[in-house]
Amino acid sequence: MFKKEVFLILIILFIFSDFSIKEYNIFNNRVVFNPTMYILDIPKINIYKKMYISKIDSSIKNIVIFEEFGRPNYISNTVIGAHSGNGKYSYFKDLYKMNINDNFFIRYENTVDKYIIFSKFFVNQYDIEILYKNYDYKVITFITCKNNDSSKRLILLGKIVS
Repeated sequence: MFKKEVFLILIILFIFSDFSIKEYNIFNNRVVFNPTMYILDIPKINIYKKMYISKIDSSIKNIVIFEEFGRPNYISNTVIGAHSGNGKYSYFKDLYKMNINDNFFIRYENTVDKYIIFSKFFVNQYDIEILYKNYDYKVITFITCKNNDSSKRLILLGKIVS
């Protein structure tokens, strides 16, 4: 009897773990399962961290890939966000230090994609139409609040180079 209870607990833990295969979204009119672990690597600002999948309107406590947009392993516009500022979850507090032609990497499934920043600008907090722009190649869009001005968003666009 005790073995059955332990087995049941292990199954429940797997179902609710971060690596659950139940995580999915709709992408290009099809269901895409997301068991892939994505790592964001930005050497210039000392970020090497796992990214999580989250809804854009959710409270975030990590570096996240917003589920309403693309994924790094597809030709798409992948939108990645995190908090800036001085709080516990301010993983993008130094993102403003990134400049045009700086590089970063996305790691997944034994693949390392290299990107370079090709655009950097600020928008008003509700002006998010740039997030919906489609490209014919892999693009990463970073979004975070402007340091000391939460009414603005810092946007960085990176395109794949290898």
